[in-house]
Amino acid sequence: MSAGPGSRYHRDLRTRMAVARRLGPDLYVSLHANASRHPQMNGAVVFYHPGRADGRRAAQRILQELAQVVPGNQNAALPADLFVLRENPYPAVLVELGFLTHPRDRGILTDPDGQKSLAGALFRALVRLHAQEPALVQPAPDLTPAGPPGEQGRRVDLRLCPTHGEP
Repeated sequence: MSAGPGSRYHRDLRTRMAVARRLGPDLYVSLHANASRHPQMNGAVVFYHPGRADGRRAAQRILQELAQVVPGNQNAALPADLFVLRENPYPAVLVELGFLTHPRDRGILTDPDGQKSLAGALFRALVRLHAQEPALVQPAPDLTPAGPPGEQGRRVDLRLCPTHGEP
């Protein structure tokens, strides 16, 4: 795939940033599934831009929750100079939910119950992040998901923007 400035890949990335600017999120979360030539690699990985402490804190909180669903030898919150992190004017994280090339991770990623567990972990992370840093994840009045005991009534506005992945 050509990754040059005029490529479809870069147009897609610029479109993501245009959508983010239009929506004005408190936190930009880009979800992905990882892969490796080394089949023993597994677990969730969350990236943040090295110059953004708010992104680092969000990455660490998200990883804490995901590691309970997708434990592995690669679980880490890591700084990265990726386009959607670098060019984003908002706190941002890129979440690799697990490795499709690892049998256990692939099972979690492709199983409906595993997907629900991953979504629950992300939800818990966002709710807890809001409780710790209200300015980072603002509540919204238009969506009230059912959460675990003690978390009902919290409102988190999740807007899904499906796009092609960034490695």
